Amino acid sequence: MIAAARRPRTAPLVALAVAALCLAPGAARAESRALRYELKLDLPVTLAAGAVVGATQAWLLPESCRWCVAPGELNALDAGARQALLWQRPRTAATLSDVSAFLVTPALGFGLLAGGAATEGSLSQTPVDLLLSAEATVVTMAVTQLAKVIAARQRPFTIGAPCEAIRLEDDPYTSFFSGHTSISFAVAVSSGTIASMRDYRTAPWIWATALPVAATAGYLRIAADRHYLTDVLVGAAVGSALGFAIPYVFHRPLDGR
Repeated sequence: MIAAARRPRTAPLVALAVAALCLAPGAARAESRALRYELKLDLPVTLAAGAVVGATQAWLLPESCRWCVAPGELNALDAGARQALLWQRPRTAATLSDVSAFLVTPALGFGLLAGGAATEGSLSQTPVDLLLSAEATVVTMAVTQLAKVIAARQRPFTIGAPCEAIRLEDDPYTSFFSGHTSISFAVAVSSGTIASMRDYRTAPWIWATALPVAATAGYLRIAADRHYLTDVLVGAAVGSALGFAIPYVFHRPLDGR
């Protein structure tokens, strides 16, 4: 969940500035390609997936671990990554991961997607573009939440921690897999896929900027001691797969190319 702290507002300006670079005069381009979509289907799917996320967060979070780890029993891959990447101030890393996942990546992905429509003189397409990207992202969130509830994996900071300290946390048993990472990659990949299918000039900018920020969010979750490396790797894979597959399979351009 995003803390109710004050957040910087520079990221949307950065996204708009990068998009403005693509507005420089150049060769004339053909009209952007029309995508397949059905509002009476895509909108309910997005809302239903959002309802799943809300329901699991409100009522289904596990109260004990099913995938538990005793001190000294963590697998070598996760143990090595935790030792190498954990920050001395994990709360700082956690805050930065919130900013990366829930502010910077959406600002870049959605902002440059809207900027791409503007470069083609097709700003009216922006609501559809954002809905299709949001659909992939919210479905990814629902899949992630269901996986967390089913796996009930113990978060790394709870290993060897006193029970009293663990009880102060809202979700100590939802480590698998990383929601920050899956959401970030879903936003980046879905925005990049839609921009590429539309032939927007901002598509390369989305791939070049949003993906590294999404990867940074995953790294920061390990640095914050909130996730293991395997949580982050699976989150990146799921977010990327759904972020690509949902737009590409269900919303291919009408011209078939």
